[in-house]
Amino acid sequence: MRPLHTPLPLALLLLLAGIFLLSTGGHTYASDEEQMLAVAEGLATGRGFNLAGLGQPPRYSNYGPGQPIVALPLYVAGRALAAAFPPEGAALLIRAAVSWLNPLVTAATGSLIALAALRLGYTRRAAAATALIYGLATFAWPHSKTFFAEPLAAMLTFASVVVVLGVSRFDSPRTLMALFGSGLLAALACAVKLQAGLALPFLGLWVLWRAAGRPGMLGRLAPAFAWGLGALLGLGLLGAYQWALFGSPLRSGYGGAGGVFAGSLAEGLYGLTLSPGKGLIWYAPPLALLPAGLALLGRRDRGVALLCGSLASATVLLYTRVIFWHGDGAWGPRYLNMALPLMVLPLVALIDAGLAPRPGAGRAAARLALTLTLLLAIPVQLGGVLINLNAYLGVQRDAGRRYFEPSQSPIVGHLRLAWRQFAHSYALRVAPGTLALAQGFSYSEGDRASADPQQAQLPRWTEPRARLDLRPPPGARSLWVALRLSGCLPAPLPPAEVALTRGAGQLTREAPCPPRAYRLLLPPERATLTLSSPGWQPAEAGIARDGPLGLYLTEARAWTDEAPLTLVGRLVPIPPAPAGPVALRQWSSDYRYGHWDLWAWYLAHSGLPAAPSWTLALGWAGVGLALALTGGLAVRGHLHHADAVAADAEHPLEQGSI
Repeated sequence: MRPLHTPLPLALLLLLAGIFLLSTGGHTYASDEEQMLAVAEGLATGRGFNLAGLGQPPRYSNYGPGQPIVALPLYVAGRALAAAFPPEGAALLIRAAVSWLNPLVTAATGSLIALAALRLGYTRRAAAATALIYGLATFAWPHSKTFFAEPLAAMLTFASVVVVLGVSRFDSPRTLMALFGSGLLAALACAVKLQAGLALPFLGLWVLWRAAGRPGMLGRLAPAFAWGLGALLGLGLLGAYQWALFGSPLRSGYGGAGGVFAGSLAEGLYGLTLSPGKGLIWYAPPLALLPAGLALLGRRDRGVALLCGSLASATVLLYTRVIFWHGDGAWGPRYLNMALPLMVLPLVALIDAGLAPRPGAGRAAARLALTLTLLLAIPVQLGGVLINLNAYLGVQRDAGRRYFEPSQSPIVGHLRLAWRQFAHSYALRVAPGTLALAQGFSYSEGDRASADPQQAQLPRWTEPRARLDLRPPPGARSLWVALRLSGCLPAPLPPAEVALTRGAGQLTREAPCPPRAYRLLLPPERATLTLSSPGWQPAEAGIARDGPLGLYLTEARAWTDEAPLTLVGRLVPIPPAPAGPVALRQWSSDYRYGHWDLWAWYLAHSGLPAAPSWTLALGWAGVGLALALTGGLAVRGHLHHADAVAADAEHPLEQGSI
């Protein structure tokens, strides 16, 4: 098979973008994101950066303007998409459109990691593996689902590094323009997340290091001057924004930071690196190998190794004293995401050692270490991808226990929730030996904490049409069903007439008031029982409750050969998506609904019209699958046809020399 004519970094961009778009949640997780989204809304509607309403004193975002500006096209696309749906779906659909930003940004960062590895002279296999480790084996994947600013700030900072790595000569106008662009990218990262400015002195010193071999003082300083000029332009733009909004180029939306750095150094350092609830080592297990990677990378390029190690360490130390070092509401150490690409890049040296053609102790050790960390990393990231980042906050509200007790870590909690949801979905839809309250039931009014399914699931009201699924175990010789129904409704409403059917055959039709018990002998096979009634609105009886409702079910039992079937059902049925952004965020994170934190799940349960929802779902899934398939095939082609650095040299555009 001939390889696809797609550069490896582009192939990885397509692959990761497809995976991230298919697995994103399509909603926001925190008020920080909502504030940046409100800025994008203001820019789209002509309000500008002012968050206040008409006639109110101006109020501006705490966060930089970069993220809302970059997201503006997606916000506009979301508004256009919402026009095809009822007005109550606008909040959901706008956030679904904006949720494309960080999947694309994180995929771009992964492709830049591969490009950086190629420019350092590593093989395509090592470059691709490093990019995939960043994308799928660190918290970059769960963070791609958010609208937080860290992924974009990380991408811009790392792009600045990659541009410099592509400079092989420092004596041409083209080189100086590239360095100018690198400085501009690093400064623009500050407009996204002000703390990204920490990288500026490290990057400036690194550019000086790389230019140190040029003859003459001017020759050594010109590259740094070009880089610094680009950085000054970016910082000048940010300063002008801050001057216009806050009255000074040195004053940001964060205000004073005096009380922010008042946290415990020991707690922050342990929390960010080793704690079971937020520790870097658990949320990105391959980074346990970072010291070995830095040592091996230093043999090839000492400057890059020093840059990666020093900036990663500085980022950790910066946040150890921050009182909110944990960045809660995110998977793992949220703020370290900005340095994550520089932490992952040195692993390419270790991967390269593991891919060495000749067997030896070093290759075996590298392979074993990488395999063990990846086996640990994949379940960790899946836990963060499948379960809403806020769901476990509703289960374990004690922050101290979440951060520092291993059994209460979000990693354990998310995997536990995922297992429960898988088990419950299997029992509700597939498992033999069950009587399932499948569809059309309101919330349980019984003791939901009870271990007895009858007491936990019942009594409850049905909707006008409710379905029970009977799934006797194989080999059953009889099937008995006992139901107790009440068609009595609150005054002044008349009793409800109920039709009980099995499949297409009607078993009874009457108004069971007073309540009536039914005992049925049915063939010992899978079957569906349907309860149908005209439906009534609680408001008509002065009851503050959503409707329509049907009848009251107080007992539901089934057994075969004296062995009972297990009663299963949703204790709290999933309501349609609410219209308001705050209620929408609560709906998307309520663990009682058994959410899978995937856009397709939310769209399926949104209550929006079926036809446009299906069109949106097919389009979204089609784009994601097409990107993943195209990128995957291209990456596979490269891995089959690249065997050494000599093969990489045949594609100078990929190596990016200037």
